Amino acid sequence: MIEAPVVDLDLYKRNRREYSRQHWQNAQRDALEILPSLRATAPQLEAVTPLPDTRLDHVTRLIQNHPFFTRLAAGVAAMMGAGAVMEFQPEVAIAASNQAGYTVVKDSWSNPPAYSVTEVRMGWISPKIIDKSYACSSSVWPLIGSYGQLAGAQAGEIFEVSSGGITSYSAFTEAYPDEPGVVGMGITIREGDTVGALVRRKTTGTFTMGVRNFTTGKFAYRTRSQSANLANEAEFRTERTSVGSTGKLCNFGTLTVKYADATIGGIHGPLDSSTSWLLNRENMDYGTTILATTSLLTPVTLGGNRGNSWNFNFVAPS
Repeated sequence: MIEAPVVDLDLYKRNRREYSRQHWQNAQRDALEILPSLRATAPQLEAVTPLPDTRLDHVTRLIQNHPFFTRLAAGVAAMMGAGAVMEFQPEVAIAASNQAGYTVVKDSWSNPPAYSVTEVRMGWISPKIIDKSYACSSSVWPLIGSYGQLAGAQAGEIFEVSSGGITSYSAFTEAYPDEPGVVGMGITIREGDTVGALVRRKTTGTFTMGVRNFTTGKFAYRTRSQSANLANEAEFRTERTSVGSTGKLCNFGTLTVKYADATIGGIHGPLDSSTSWLLNRENMDYGTTILATTSLLTPVTLGGNRGNSWNFNFVAPS
């Protein structure tokens, strides 16, 4: 039987007390390094069986029952009916051009240690596009990247509306700046499907990126070398894929992230697993206009494993 996800009320209370103490100390040291409510330790998740080796190229391989995706699928399925709504981080969201979500680093925003991030995982509900009267392109994804530099490995979903009002959903991976653009993963996604993505650093400069549609059971992944990626930040975001004054964010209403976790500095758990993890919450803007907001984290438990849930909320133009 799948354990239903619950909000950890004891953790909520501890986090609120710990946040007050840590935030005051941190504000004195560096106003940019806002520490959210954190736990000192986090339980280690069950070891994930490594993906099979592949050539370091664009080869996509389809599999059905990789252990990690089986577990995450069960967890996300259990969360579908959950009413976990309590949020515990009171930190102020900062503005991030064309993206909204969370960024996590270890120890320092100015110099996070290289190769400290080993894995990021994220599961969400493919959104319903509410307004199809205009063309748009948006995406949602987790990423392992180089903080402050243009280098990252990511996996996720792109959802779009054509100029003729036709919607489309697709899975992608990308290792930039090494690649000229995203690599399609050949997985069919529809509105309302439960989708998950994984990025794992296998070695210093090698990353595995995978996407699974839990609703259909289809999964694709590939492994890519990326020497410029310092793997010192974890990102969990939605993005306005077409940028500039003419690019539009798709009106997804509310895009729900059902589960997310990370492995940073040897600790595997929620985005607030350790006092050494620094966390930023970001709202999407363009100039002075807010396009989408990121809700506070909700602590959730899936089969004994801890993660986070939150919402991205589209902001209708005024």
